[in-house]
Amino acid sequence: LEAAYNEGDAWLDELQQYLSKNMDYVIEQLTKIPGIKINKPQATYLVWIDYRETGLEETEIMNRLLTIGKLALDPGTKYSEAGRGFLRMNVAAPFETIKDGVERFKKALQ
Repeated sequence: LEAAYNEGDAWLDELQQYLSKNMDYVIEQLTKIPGIKINKPQATYLVWIDYRETGLEETEIMNRLLTIGKLALDPGTKYSEAGRGFLRMNVAAPFETIKDGVERFKKALQ
């Protein structure tokens, strides 16, 4: 633990850059879909996807993601009713995994 605090700066900087790259990719690609909005978070590896303007209800978007895209994301209502209209995506993964997830998301909403 002491080593992480005393010698972990370079690793942490690399991790933050990697996660930022993943986040930027997700935002760039998914916001091309009509009705999808994403604000880049500042202190987390979790992206909140706002799909309220797609006209889809939570059950419909979750069904599309699972059956068409074979992709499981957390619905916002898992956390509270205020999360309705949002999905949560974790971008702390290898870039190829993120890229695959984005393609599955796009396929589900075509």
